[in-house]
Amino acid sequence: MKKTFCFTLYLFTHNCILVSMAMKKSLFLSFPFLDGTKVQ
Repeated sequence: MKKTFCFTLYLFTHNCILVSMAMKKSLFLSFPFLDGTKVQ
């Protein structure tokens, strides 16, 4: 049970990171004048 929970948590965190990276990419595409420091 604990192992399954940790694995689910890992997958969830990984998906969140992927989603935030994709959102940053779309932000860069939408606003090419922004540089990395302003987005973060």
